[in-house]
Amino acid sequence: MRRKLRQAEKAGVTISQTGTLPIAEMRALARRWAARHGGEKGVSMGRFDLRILPGQQVFLAHVGGALIGFVTFHTSPTAWSLDLMRHDDDLPDGTTHALVTAAIDAAHRQGIARLSLAAAPLGLPDRLARTAQGLIRFKQSFAPRWQPLYLAAPGWLALFYAGLALAVAIHRPPPLRSQSMLHQDDNLYAENTFETPGNPCHGPLATLTG
Repeated sequence: MRRKLRQAEKAGVTISQTGTLPIAEMRALARRWAARHGGEKGVSMGRFDLRILPGQQVFLAHVGGALIGFVTFHTSPTAWSLDLMRHDDDLPDGTTHALVTAAIDAAHRQGIARLSLAAAPLGLPDRLARTAQGLIRFKQSFAPRWQPLYLAAPGWLALFYAGLALAVAIHRPPPLRSQSMLHQDDNLYAENTFETPGNPCHGPLATLTG
């Protein structure tokens, strides 16, 4: 972890949590990410949704003033949960580690008792498991306490259809209607920004200097 953070710092990565979000830049980055990953996913996988973004905790990564990645967290008075991780493919090594580390530090400063890095698929067939190993290794680097999650059904046939329905809902989600119809033009937003909750801070965070 320390090596990853040093790599990000050496590359000039700065992490910020600001009260005003650069929506146009974030949307463009999210669209690039989705184009590389077969589109946005649904159900348990977060989607870039302007209806919920203002109520989340958001952390931004920049290099030389350019936005290269961001993470968002669902919040409650006692817990945060990772929602989105969006970034360009050519971002410096360690950037996503720095983003999540900054979020963990911010949650600690705000007295949040629990922070979840969300789920990772385990127990998959070898062919599918290989594609998930990078995500599992990334989350494991934060030394989390793993908690098993199960899909239960009254019988094998019901379990099969439930799993199939879940897979379809994740990989072929319906469009976000209000967003697709009303928000196609970023200029509809005043100055392309949103205000977010939390304690804003600007510039590099302390997590990148150690």
